[in-house]
Formats: sequence, C-alpha cells, structure tokens
Amino acid sequence: MSSHSSSSKRHHRLSSVAMERTCQWIFSQDIPPDVTIIVGDTYFSLHKFPLVSKSGYMRRLVAEANDSDLTTIRLPENLPGGVEAFEQAAKFCYGINFEISAANVVGLYCAAECLQMTEEYAAGNLVSRTEDYLQQVALKNFCGALAVLHSCKTLLPAAEDLNIVSRCIEAVASNACTEFNFNTLQCWWAEELTVLSIDFYQRVLLAMKPKGLSYQALGSSLALYAEKSLQGIVWKEQGTVNNMWDEQRILIETIAGLLPAEKNTMSVTFLCGLLRSAIYVSTTEACRMDLERRIALQLDHATVDDLLIIPGTSADCIYGVDIVHRIAIEFLDVEKHIGLSEACYCSPSVIKICRVLDSYLAEIANEPNLSIEKFVAIPILMPRQARDVEDSLYRAVDIYLKTHPCLDELQREKVCSIMDCHRLSYEARMHAAQNNRLPVHTVVQVLYHDQLQVRSTKISESKRKSPKTAADVTAAAYSSPRDINTAILFKENEELKKELIRMKTYVKNLEKEPQGKKISFLSSVTKKLGKLNPFNRNVSKDTNSLVDHDEAASLPRRRRFSIS
Repeated sequence: MSSHSSSSKRHHRLSSVAMERTCQWIFSQDIPPDVTIIVGDTYFSLHKFPLVSKSGYMRRLVAEANDSDLTTIRLPENLPGGVEAFEQAAKFCYGINFEISAANVVGLYCAAECLQMTEEYAAGNLVSRTEDYLQQVALKNFCGALAVLHSCKTLLPAAEDLNIVSRCIEAVASNACTEFNFNTLQCWWAEELTVLSIDFYQRVLLAMKPKGLSYQALGSSLALYAEKSLQGIVWKEQGTVNNMWDEQRILIETIAGLLPAEKNTMSVTFLCGLLRSAIYVSTTEACRMDLERRIALQLDHATVDDLLIIPGTSADCIYGVDIVHRIAIEFLDVEKHIGLSEACYCSPSVIKICRVLDSYLAEIANEPNLSIEKFVAIPILMPRQARDVEDSLYRAVDIYLKTHPCLDELQREKVCSIMDCHRLSYEARMHAAQNNRLPVHTVVQVLYHDQLQVRSTKISESKRKSPKTAADVTAAAYSSPRDINTAILFKENEELKKELIRMKTYVKNLEKEPQGKKISFLSSVTKKLGKLNPFNRNVSKDTNSLVDHDEAASLPRRRRFSIS
C-alpha cells in the first residue's frame, strides 16, 4: 500500500513538472490566447491549459461548459484580492517568478483558496506556497505578523474564514511577549499597534493580557492609540446620521471598554479628553457614566484645564457644569466611604480639589448662559472646612455679577451666598467694601465684620498699654461680667444692626424705582457708612491679585480674570 502511495505521489510530481514545462513553452512561443478572464472591469487574455493545470475552479468551469469553444470566463465579483491577486495567481500558473511578501501573502492565499489552487491539482501549488511563507517567514516575528494582520483589513471575511486573522493575532501577541518587556514603560511596540483597526487592536490587547501585559503598558498603549485615532473628532448634531460618527462612536466605546480598572493607570487629562470625545459623538450613557466615575476616582489629580475641556451636553452652555458637579459628588462619596467624614475632617485631597473647583468656578463665571442654580451648585457642595480663605469664591462672584448685570437684589444675594465674608482676606474685604456690584447686604456684612475686628484690636492694644494699679485689679475683681469695653462694643454692634435693617427697608422700596435712583441710593449708603469703613478709599478694582499662594499653582495658564 505504501509503495503504491509513493508511486502515485511520484507520478503526480512528474505530471506537475511536465505541465509546468508545457506552460513555460506556451508562454515562450507566443501562442495566441484562447480564453478571456474577466475580473471586475479588467480583462486578461490567457490560455486555458496553464489555468486548468493549477486551478480546480478553472478546470471545473471548462469541463462543465456546454460550448466546447469556451472563450470567456467571468470570475466572481467578490474574488479576494481582486485584480492584483488574480494577476499574480495567473503568473504562478505560467511559472513566472514573483515575490511573496507580508503585504500580498494574504491576498494570494485567499485568491488561491477561491481558485482551488491546492495540492490536489498540482504539487507545490499556490496555497501551499503561501502557507509555507506564513509559517516560516511572516509569522515568525512581531513586525512581520503585524504587517500581515494589517493587510487582512481589506480581505474580510475571507481572511477570517481561513483562520488567518486569528493566527496573526496570536503571533503578534506571542512575539510581542517574547521580543519586548511588557513591564517597562518604554513600550515602543505600542506605537506599532496604532496602524491596526479598532477591532484588530482590541483582539490583540485581549490576547496580550494573559501573556503578562501590565496595566501600565496597557494604559500607555491605549493613550497612544486614542491620540492617533481620535484626531478630527467633530460635534455630532442631534438628528444627524453619518457613517463617520458611527465609526467614531464605536471607536470611543471600544477604547473606554479596554481601560484598565486599576486607579491611576490613565491620567485625568486623558480621561477628560476621552469624555469630551464621547460627548461629541453621542456615545451610550453607560460609556459616559463610566468615564465620569473614573475621573471621580482620580479627581484629586485634576487641574482646572482638565475640567475646562469637558463640554456641556447642550448648546446653551459651553461648559460641562452638570458633569463636573456629578463628578464632584462621586468624589466626595468615595472620600466618605473610606472613612473621611466631611463633618469632622477634610482630607488633603478634598482641600486640594476644593481649590481647583473654586478656580474652575471663576473660569466659567463669564459664561452668559450660566444660570445661578448651576453657578452655586458646585461651591455649596464642598465642605466649608476645606477653605481657610475664600478669595477664589469672591473672584468668581465678582466675575459672575459683572457678566450678568441685570440681576436684581435677591438674585445677587443668592450668588453671594456661596462665600463667607468672614473668610475673605484683608485685600478681598477691602475690594468688596467698595464693589458696587455686590448687594448691600453683603457689603454691610463685610463692613460689620471689619468694624468688629478693628474695635477688638483697639481694645486689646489699650489693655496692653494701660498700666494696672492695685485699685484697677480690685475694681476688676468686683466688676460685673460685662466690663466697660464690652458694653461700648455691644452698643456699636447694635447701631450697625439698626443701620442694616434700615438699608434693607430702602432696598425693598428701591425695587419699584428706576435704575438711576438705585445707583444714587447706593452712593448715599456708601457715604453714610464711610465712617465705619476701615479701608483706604484708593483701592484697585481688579480681583486678579486675590489669589491664595497655595492656589496660584493650580490656576490655568492662558486665562486671566480682569474685573473693572
């Protein structure tokens, strides 16, 4: 039985050699072609004998033809590789040499399978030649396997059906594991993967994970791929349908799904940028909420610029105030969950992000469409203990009032309610005392607070300077709990309270009067309280200088706060 098998193989090989020589003779003798092969819009004038000697598909068509003088054969429109692949397959049938490379091997493989150019019809046929090249050359190293996988993009589903795609993905993952150290942050191989389509890229990363791909390397690769793939993202208008937006949406949702679950593997800047793109192309709500949750877990590493790139979800406001508000709530919930109660303690992370959010509020305060409710939502969310000085809030209030000059007295009081006048620095209080944009109630609070401080300071100084005699000590021992100085201070406080009540009454009456009268009234109030104002009248009207030293580093680089 074995001798018969070896004899059959030898006969088959000799027959193939004879046919190859015949094909070469036909080609060399310039024999007129006897068949026209049509591939798409291209016509090939060829000979039947070389084709049927190597292709089972051609042999069957010629054998089944009713007309013995078959002169035209039209190949299927979906022939893998198209015109280029068939031209090289025809050259192979004629014995013409050509180079098989990583760029054309998949097209040749798929076309050869479609044309049935297997060992059954000729020894060393095109299918076995391309298979040998894949196994022995292309899939032996990372770059070769990657090039072959990249070429499969235009040869689907044939390359997938022949299992070429899966073999390439496994080869890329295995060779990457062998040739590179996944645990190093210098993963230049990640740059090479950016040429792949998102579905191939996803499958490669999933194949790399079991082979030792670290979360840091995964994060670096995702950042590089997203940076290259998400260039040119445009806003998707409601109700519009476009294949480009669908591709971008799938791309972003896939990248978001590949993000490692571990904290701090992706930067906050990257996550905010990805969320911005997700909003632009209208990804699923689950995708956007997952990105918001990831940002909240690392919010203490965010800067003002990071938060400013988050856009609004509607055309009314360009800033994503609602999104930042939800992220801040999630951040505080995480802090409470790990045992940091806002009622008794503020962690350094809470204090840091509170400063960032206050500066963010000052940045968005000049948005004309920003409502009062959205403006006050973020600052009242943060615990009071997180702020020692509230100059940033005052700056945000001043910018908002300047941008929205038509607010009435009650609305301005609501805007000013986010700050505590007692927590303002001396410079901020000096500015606020002469700020005509502030409501009267806030101005009086500032003056009242500083009058008390000035009086308290004078009393302390007088006590330190005045000598104490034995009679003074004896008188103090038998005096009532309210000494003379306290009585004087109490009396001045009562006068200030009466003045405040009187001004509130005037404000209510002024709401019915023209704007010009209101201005004159405020001027008269300023003159009336002039003797109570401990500040110098020559005060700058710019709030740029009202920045905490610790906060200055977190301010954005390219914006300024000009308040006149």
